[in-house]
Amino acid sequence: MLSTLLLGLSGCSKAELPAYRENYILAKDHGWIELTVDIPATVIKQPRKGEPASCGISVYINGENYLVAPLPVTDKLAANLRSGFLFPAPANDLDVTVTSDCSAAEQPDAQLQFKLDKDSKAGLLFDGTQLHGTGTTKETPATLAGLQDDMTALHAKQTSDSEGNAAAFTWQTRLLAGGFALVTVLLLVLIFKRK
Repeated sequence: MLSTLLLGLSGCSKAELPAYRENYILAKDHGWIELTVDIPATVIKQPRKGEPASCGISVYINGENYLVAPLPVTDKLAANLRSGFLFPAPANDLDVTVTSDCSAAEQPDAQLQFKLDKDSKAGLLFDGTQLHGTGTTKETPATLAGLQDDMTALHAKQTSDSEGNAAAFTWQTRLLAGGFALVTVLLLVLIFKRK
């Protein structure tokens, strides 16, 4: 059944959580999952004669279907099948399951359990048979307040630079005016001394 579903979706260009579900996750404490798919070409099933090459994966988190996506397969796959996905997930203990119909041999579901912390990104690697954790990084979320702080800091720096330039311009103007006044006084002294 999964194979039929995935084959039917192979023409889709986009596979993602529904917007209402993603918005709900993003409104709560969440992190991100970056799933890298790297399946060796030697284990990928070959299409039947006359049929296009296709395969896909499904990702479940705590039993909820998060992603059903076709993978970029060609009839003459010489190298590994590589793809990737980035999606939000609740900050919590997660049980991630990846199923795939890409392998020539029937494969059991690949599973991995881990804790996803708020504002972190967990790297996962699916190699066609197993799901591996590749590390977690801290992510700084972009917020409107953060953007406002960045804009305020940029404005303050620009103002400071403008004031510095204005001070340098004022100093140069005063020096030039003083030099002009000195030359004028010297010329007047010379003119009056001759008379």
